[in-house]
Amino acid sequence: YLGRWRLIETYFTEQQSGTCNDATYTLNNNVVDVYNTQVINQQLDTINGTATLATTDGSAKLLVNFPGKRKFDTVPVYWRNTSTEQQSGTCNDATYTLNNNVVDVYNTQVINQQLDTINGTATLATTDGSAKLLVNFPGTSAPADYWVLDTDYDSYALVYSCRNINAQEQREVVIPFWILSINYNDFALAYSCINDGSDFRKIFSWKLSRTKQLSAAANTAMNSVMANNVVLDNQYYQAIDQSDRACFFLPDIPLGQPVVLPGQCNVNIPVVQNFNVARSKIMTGMKIYIDFSLKNPRIEDFPLATSL
Repeated sequence: YLGRWRLIETYFTEQQSGTCNDATYTLNNNVVDVYNTQVINQQLDTINGTATLATTDGSAKLLVNFPGKRKFDTVPVYWRNTSTEQQSGTCNDATYTLNNNVVDVYNTQVINQQLDTINGTATLATTDGSAKLLVNFPGTSAPADYWVLDTDYDSYALVYSCRNINAQEQREVVIPFWILSINYNDFALAYSCINDGSDFRKIFSWKLSRTKQLSAAANTAMNSVMANNVVLDNQYYQAIDQSDRACFFLPDIPLGQPVVLPGQCNVNIPVVQNFNVARSKIMTGMKIYIDFSLKNPRIEDFPLATSL
């Protein structure tokens, strides 16, 4: 199971809002290091964790740990400010409308050219005239502070929020990660379930592949397993874009190092047409010097010199 797996389809999770998602598993002293990546707005987003076997009976039941991730629930976006985990898109904004002494909050952002929205409400936290509000969004257990520190009402506002974190929230989250079907060289179907109170459960599932798309054999095997699990249905899986365009980002490369970028060479880049070789000093009199003393020559080891 070690190595790199590409995420092809997934049940919805807040943490997988990008494209080109993949996971790399590396064995390290009986613990598997987990390295997850995704591309968001042509920036590489990464997180490290660990995975351990949940049982000793040889079954594919693992526990995955990610530091600082308390749970799958999220605190929603309610200000246009510095980046938060829920503001993974672009063009973030918020619209506030007064409605019977309650302010309706409408937040939007653009993710992969799709509009993402959430509605909430804001109320005054005090009666002393200070700009301290409480903001509520669906799915949250308690309102969040929303304090306006400075504003001219017409052009800008500086907003602040702070929430105390208890010891339990600071602990690592442990996520069940069960592998329901696998061909170690081709595909894997993974599943997770977390109880949400006493009446509901949250289901997560991932279709993984060693390549950028699922093979016919993978689809057949996965559909067979899903047919025997009522909570798994193809209608809930979201496709993950694994194209070269979706996987592109500009990595930090020190000067003097080769520039190696994700993806394959674009053979359709526009070039000069009706090119006149005879008129080009670039091609005229070019000399190439190769050092044949190199034991394992590489293309970057061959200096080029021109004589114009």
